[in-house]
Amino acid sequence: MTHRALWLSLTLLTACSADLGALAGLATRDANFVASGRLTASTKLGNPTNEQGILVGLAVESRSEANVGSRWEAGAMLGWGSGPAAIGGRCGFEIYAEGGTPLRSTFFERGDYYLGAALGVPLYFGTSRQVVDLNRSMAIANWRTEIVPMLRLRVHHDHDRDPSRDGNFVKDVSAGLVFRFRAFSDLF
Repeated sequence: MTHRALWLSLTLLTACSADLGALAGLATRDANFVASGRLTASTKLGNPTNEQGILVGLAVESRSEANVGSRWEAGAMLGWGSGPAAIGGRCGFEIYAEGGTPLRSTFFERGDYYLGAALGVPLYFGTSRQVVDLNRSMAIANWRTEIVPMLRLRVHHDHDRDPSRDGNFVKDVSAGLVFRFRAFSDLF
């Protein structure tokens, strides 16, 4: 294995995060209550310490809407994220666009999809590491837990709301908390 291949492998392993969270909100069309649980995997490209860069990720969610029912959805996200920094960081931000489809027998069945945008503020409440800590305990890979308050806006094209009508567009606005488990390395 070459030096570059080893560096790339370690970068990919230590520049990722996994999210587990819940959001609640309203579908603006008929004021139905909307709740969702989500599991995502993401990374920030451009910086091997996963502190800032182009944010890319995949998500699987369960979405439940009052008077409509529940379903599973899968999608992808693309945007920008920054922080919290591995050394001395407490707060960051991220903004991204997302799109996907309800999970049924096939993806995009009957042309159903969702598009959206989200804003998150990752917060780290643990003991802040300083540069001098690197000399005492340098780690190849570290994990930290962050809490991410989120605000999200989505538009759904969804035939399950009323199968007899074509083009059922529903907007929902939701907010919630996500627990993020983020990996980073002291070597990069």
